[in-house]
Amino acid sequence: MSVALSESALPAVRLADLSAARRAAYEDGLPLLPRLGELGVHLARETALGDGAVSRVLHIGDSQWVISLPSGLATAERERIVSALFARELGVTAERPLVVLRRDRHSKEPFLTWCPQGCVSDHTSAMREGTMLEDISHDIGAGAALELPVWDAKEGTADSRVLSGSIRVEPHSSQASRRVPYVSLEVFMDEWMECLGPGELADVIQTLRAHLDVLDGLCGRLAEARRVYKGAKA
Repeated sequence: MSVALSESALPAVRLADLSAARRAAYEDGLPLLPRLGELGVHLARETALGDGAVSRVLHIGDSQWVISLPSGLATAERERIVSALFARELGVTAERPLVVLRRDRHSKEPFLTWCPQGCVSDHTSAMREGTMLEDISHDIGAGAALELPVWDAKEGTADSRVLSGSIRVEPHSSQASRRVPYVSLEVFMDEWMECLGPGELADVIQTLRAHLDVLDGLCGRLAEARRVYKGAKA
């Protein structure tokens, strides 16, 4: 990021607590762009999209921030980026800007998209190598993972993934069911149930609970069978 300030960037107004002022400004919901100077934030010269300009804030000294915005963006999008950068610096969970290289039949130019709030995906590969627009997906929050020791004739006993799920969304997918958050459920070792909505996941959970009751009964019958078996051998 270039740290050369634009001519309009003036020295920040000295405030007793810039950190508190920035948090208050972020939380009041009013536009941040007109107030950057008084919050100790300077705009560097605009850069071309794809130069990493939306990915970080450069800290100067103990209190000053310098940020750079891509050129050619509308005011609303610029404000959205600044708000996202403030959120990250303040430790607030929020959406975040993401510049990736478009690799499809329409264009190979980088484009700006957004990670939804709670996205934990690593988009490094898409940013460096490019991706199809419709293939961008976001994992939201921590998944639910389970491993059980399963015996295999070739591998012997090893931990295997069972009923492991995660919330995902693909904002640009051609399938409407993927453009809203859904659950991908790995039933067993790369065998999946995809695009489960809340109702469908609830049905799966109900079926599994009913089956657990059956297994619980089987466990009880096993204990009884062992008791009878040992009694017969005595």
